[in-house]
Amino acid sequence: MIRGHEVYLVPIHHVVRGFSIYRTGEADRFDIALFVGLSFDPALESPRAVSQVFRYENWLARWTEPNLQRRFERIIQEYALPSLRPLNLGTFTREPAPLRRGPELPLEDAFGLVHMKALLHTAEGDFKAAAASLEILTEIPRGHRVMEPVLSALLDHLQPLILANDRIAVAAMLHTWEAGSIARWELSAHHERTPFPLELQP
Repeated sequence: MIRGHEVYLVPIHHVVRGFSIYRTGEADRFDIALFVGLSFDPALESPRAVSQVFRYENWLARWTEPNLQRRFERIIQEYALPSLRPLNLGTFTREPAPLRRGPELPLEDAFGLVHMKALLHTAEGDFKAAAASLEILTEIPRGHRVMEPVLSALLDHLQPLILANDRIAVAAMLHTWEAGSIARWELSAHHERTPFPLELQP
């Protein structure tokens, strides 16, 4: 799905994936940035939670280059899409393989921040790890204009359910957050509601 200078991989489930075309400091040059975001992040203003520009091999793209179309398509097909397609919730909760074969996954360590880990562990059903991440968040002073929406959602609403091991209520909350984020980002037409991993566990 194309919107402005952004391309999204669809359908969208729990991870938003795509790439953007960015201007550079040179009028005739542009760059490609891959981005990723969690669709159930209750405080994220943009689906591009993490965006990284990658300097692909021999990629010095210029708008006036005669074979730009062919080179651009090659970069997208051989580098960008193979890096984005494998990304899912499991990608961000598993330890990276020391000897990975095939396309690199440059965004697989994107969600290293504590509040993102709390969301990931929660969605995966690892409430012990989620509780540990949430406990770290309790050390952050409340009221900060940027962090307060995150802390309010995770500590005031999610943490009590995690501590009570109320898996049904947690799953319902994640779906509510996801619906709100997808609507806020105007991606509802491309989103498919699917169970979170915690809902598929015994």
